[in-house]
Amino acid sequence: MADARLPGRALVTRRAIREIVERAAAASYGVVAVGRLDPLSRLLRALGLATPGISVELGPPLRAEVSLTVAYGVPVAEVARNVEEAVRHEVHQALGRELDGLVIHVDDLRRVRLREGG
Repeated sequence: MADARLPGRALVTRRAIREIVERAAAASYGVVAVGRLDPLSRLLRALGLATPGISVELGPPLRAEVSLTVAYGVPVAEVARNVEEAVRHEVHQALGRELDGLVIHVDDLRRVRLREGG
């Protein structure tokens, strides 16, 4: 039986979408951190109470906003484009739906030690 659709609906929580956005952004080239790095934000994240720096609007327009810390010395515009592409792709893969809006904020630049290749 090909593509037999059953009546019903699926519910995806705001928290699940925030997690999809966070993982896609964090895996992108040049991203040091997703969200804010201040102590209160780290505590909220560790306790699972919030994902500071990521907001999701679930209304008829599906929108996301994400704050990033980017590695110093990499092209910020390229990092933002990579994050946008990754987030849009992952949300589409997970939900079968496009994001209607995505805003990316680069809040900070951090120097990071590059790993020595071998």
